[in-house]
Amino acid sequence: MRRPTVIMSLIGLLGLACGGAESPAAGGQGANDDAGGNAGTGGASGGAGAAQDASTTDPEDAPSCEPAGPVAQPLASDPLAAIITSDTLAPAFDAYAQLHTLLGIPTRVVTTAEICAGSCDDADPTRDTAALIKQWIQGQPSLRYVILGGDIDHVPSREVHDRYQNPILVGYTFEDDFFTDYYYADFSPWDGNADGVYAQDGVDFPDYRPEIAVSRISASTPDEANRYLEKVRRYLTAYDTSHVGKVLLLSNVATQFASIDIDGAWYFEAEGKTLSLLPPGSEVRRLYSTAMAGAEKNSVAKQTEAIQSGYNLVVHSGHGAVKYLTAEYSVSDDMSGAMAHALKNATYPIFLSSACEAGTFAADDSAGEMLMDAPEGGAIAYLGNAVTGLGLAGGMQMIDELLRFVQATPHPLLADAVRVAHENMPEHDTFRIPVGNFDVPVVDPSSYEWTQKSVTVLGDILIPVWKGLVEPAATVTASARTTCEGTWIDLAFQPPLVGLARVRAGTSTFEVQVVQGTAQIHVPGAPSTVTVGLAVPGRLATFAELPL
Repeated sequence: MRRPTVIMSLIGLLGLACGGAESPAAGGQGANDDAGGNAGTGGASGGAGAAQDASTTDPEDAPSCEPAGPVAQPLASDPLAAIITSDTLAPAFDAYAQLHTLLGIPTRVVTTAEICAGSCDDADPTRDTAALIKQWIQGQPSLRYVILGGDIDHVPSREVHDRYQNPILVGYTFEDDFFTDYYYADFSPWDGNADGVYAQDGVDFPDYRPEIAVSRISASTPDEANRYLEKVRRYLTAYDTSHVGKVLLLSNVATQFASIDIDGAWYFEAEGKTLSLLPPGSEVRRLYSTAMAGAEKNSVAKQTEAIQSGYNLVVHSGHGAVKYLTAEYSVSDDMSGAMAHALKNATYPIFLSSACEAGTFAADDSAGEMLMDAPEGGAIAYLGNAVTGLGLAGGMQMIDELLRFVQATPHPLLADAVRVAHENMPEHDTFRIPVGNFDVPVVDPSSYEWTQKSVTVLGDILIPVWKGLVEPAATVTASARTTCEGTWIDLAFQPPLVGLARVRAGTSTFEVQVVQGTAQIHVPGAPSTVTVGLAVPGRLATFAELPL
């Protein structure tokens, strides 16, 4: 009559060997999510199954398993970034979200269909898709960054009307209807009287101060989205660090005043302006429209050669058009969008331009979009104008504020630089004409409002602006050991870094501390591969999919 006692003793021993008496309460049970399925209860059911077999099997023949520690909990932080896209492009942008999440910026993908949920009415501008997108953004308190994933056919923008007249320069007057993505960044009311007309002069009074940073990856197809993603991966993980300090300044004649050609480079060289705001130690090449001391005479041939040789930053003060990235004022020497698309450069610069219209994402393949989509080169990001740019009367001031932030910030994120540029753009500014040495007022409240709406950013703003000393990416290897409740994963980084790594196993993401180049994490299930990301300031990012 003592046999049941013996069996119960064996059950207890087997349960302890598999961690069945402690591990579920220690963490395995909480890991029941989309990655691990029912892995959290696997320790308990596995122990019971082993005990049942023990009634007919010699205990010495029972399978053994490694004692398990607590199973890691999936990352549950609220997203800092969102990629808003269409159903068609959502699968492509899922890869962007995973990349940035693993490198420390939790990112989610949401579609316009999810946001609308059948409630959008594009015939009613107060309830159209753009209006509901903005409402959705405002309802996400954790968001700091938004990427519009796709061109305007995939993700709409907000159409506005504006007029600008320079108080000094005769004929310097513009009036236009255009689309602006800045509508999503500024949470102040753009349609105060709810008449469906946005940012209407004298009626609506947005404050034009950004709550978040917004950019657009203007892909038309999944192939275009995937091609640009490869650029982002290379920029983050395989950037040629020998080019970090290289800056290219390009200028065209901006206008004429009293029969004098006003070179956009005059702004670059003015006290407290662009040239003085570049990162310390910058190696600057100057291609200027007119002969100036220390500069080369600009030409499209030289621009092409320079970009293809590899620059980290390109700053352009001059002209452009929907189909032209740069354009001269009075001579025919223009870089077309087709030329930009044909660039072959392994180093992708951040291209900052005050040119007119080249960033018109509502057009069919504007020059800025062609630059971004170049299959063998082009840029990693483009700041330009979605309508006529005001150049020295606003566009350059916006660029200067971006550069001022980059200069002052140890490890700047492009998104933060863009937001601060909008935040700190001056409402008043003057520019000193070196010929005659007198000041001309260039920025006023009217040009300020125009510029806030016209400036657009194409590309992924969740990237760093490389500066200073940047070390190569660390390498990482992974090995695995099976336990009763899941899998131990051992990571080894070389050189031996310290930081917070993120691991994608199955469909869940986990965080793990890296100390002296090593980390260990216990995940549910038995993944065959893991994707590992680690971003350390001053170093290219580590991002790798590894077999186990």
